[in-house]
Amino acid sequence: MMKIFMFKIKFIFFVLISMFAISSAMAKCDFGIKLGDKFPERFEGYAGFSTKVAEQDNVLPEDINLQNGGIVFVYLEANEICNTSTLKDIDIEFTFLYGELASIKMIAINDEKNIPTKKLTLMKYAKLNYGDFDTGFDEQTYNNFHHWRKNKSLVIYSRTYKEDHTWDEEIYITNDKYEEILNMALSGEQTVRVEGENE
Repeated sequence: MMKIFMFKIKFIFFVLISMFAISSAMAKCDFGIKLGDKFPERFEGYAGFSTKVAEQDNVLPEDINLQNGGIVFVYLEANEICNTSTLKDIDIEFTFLYGELASIKMIAINDEKNIPTKKLTLMKYAKLNYGDFDTGFDEQTYNNFHHWRKNKSLVIYSRTYKEDHTWDEEIYITNDKYEEILNMALSGEQTVRVEGENE
């Protein structure tokens, strides 16, 4: 009787420890910057420009940046930014529009082996931090997207299988203020202005 009791105690302890380890491993990342924040000095040297915008009317990226801040991308490793070791092969894309952070994207860096996507790293992260969603009978074959809207914020988890047999998988984070104007800017619109910008 005592052995059964001790076994139950050990089992419960093991389950609790496992749950704590999983939640700690996939805790929401503190990006160290919030939507709307200005471009920080620590990102200098990591920035690149949008070729879609630059190609419009033969305007050089340098000119766009000098004129209105343009679109600037910064790519960093998720493990480095999130201070973890559980987001291997995940990069973070920070998109700045007119010098303000307009979106954050967590991207699975897949090759023909699709290792990060097969590990379900981003899917598990999304479910744990933003809410569960239906991935069908087999999570490995999920080929769709799910979104969450809350307090004017938008989070989209997307997992798409491509013709070259690799997966495009990402978590996209933005808000009501930047969602539309960022989409317009990325499509090549150069007349987009951030709310509150001087005319």
